Amino acid sequence: MAQALMPNDTVLISYNEIRDEIQKLSDSRMEKLLNYFETQWMISIDTWNVSRTDTRTNSTCEGG
Repeated sequence: MAQALMPNDTVLISYNEIRDEIQKLSDSRMEKLLNYFETQWMISIDTWNVSRTDTRTNSTCEGG
């Protein structure tokens, strides 16, 4: 998700907007994905968000 590049204080707001739109689809597979994402990733945004770092990838060959 592109949320890794967004400022920390906007990640949760934008995720909630995405989640609200996805929930309108009533797809159980998407619900499972949302639940996984919320329990695994949305609890520690600071550990994966790269908006404040100079290097935004783990490969120094990409975009320097």
